[in-house]
Amino acid sequence: MHSLAGILKESASAFYSPQFYRRLAREGKGPGFLWMTVAALVSALFSALFLSRVVVPEVYNFFSKAPALMAQIPQITLQAGTLAIDRASPVIITLPGHPGLRAMIDTRLSAADIGRLGAVMEENNVFFIALKDGYAMPERRSAGGGVRIQSYLGKDSVTTQQELGLMGQSFSEKASWFTTKVSVLLVIAGLLFVWLYTFIATLLGGILTWVVNLGTKLDFSAALRVAAAARLPYAVLALGGFSPIIPRKFEWLLFLGYTLFAALSARRKEA
Repeated sequence: MHSLAGILKESASAFYSPQFYRRLAREGKGPGFLWMTVAALVSALFSALFLSRVVVPEVYNFFSKAPALMAQIPQITLQAGTLAIDRASPVIITLPGHPGLRAMIDTRLSAADIGRLGAVMEENNVFFIALKDGYAMPERRSAGGGVRIQSYLGKDSVTTQQELGLMGQSFSEKASWFTTKVSVLLVIAGLLFVWLYTFIATLLGGILTWVVNLGTKLDFSAALRVAAAARLPYAVLALGGFSPIIPRKFEWLLFLGYTLFAALSARRKEA
């Protein structure tokens, strides 16, 4: 049994010691896929810390501001594919605390105005327009400011201001409940993604390590152990992919650098 101090010292060696990776390759024990699982769990734990500190407050903030959001929405009547509101158009709706997230309701516009809807959205800085006979959103695949329109046909409903107010109040009163439920789902989904991503990345790192060590009789399981250990410095320095210091577009360089360092170290002989 290794002491906690010994385990921490050995783990710290993964950041700088070629001998650590050589010993792990030649003398390490345990199947490579088990080491891959451990590496994935380490990255997932760092991601969980980030999600709990950032996602949860954002979710709570959204639900607690629901009444202010609902108060901006007029009474809406949708009948025979035609939208009507109880206010003069246009109505701009802004997500509280996020002035850049704006939507618009304008019953003066229709699908027939598709040629100028892109300019209208840009002029009013909105990502969504509720028209008289449909709603418009930017076309993601278009580089020229294209707009996609969805018709209201087949959809009839009446939403009163009282209903919107009650809905907003319910969200506000149950903000903690909603935050807990939504945050748990987001954290679980995030952890599953990070775990799968890390598992695949470590597998690729193991293949690279094995290729670099062709001719040294390093078996693939040992290569996976080395690659998994190289994920530890990456997970700590990149905080599981959410580092405020290292830009995400450069994180792959950190991962590749440590993987190559570990793979080459496994070839070297100790003095």
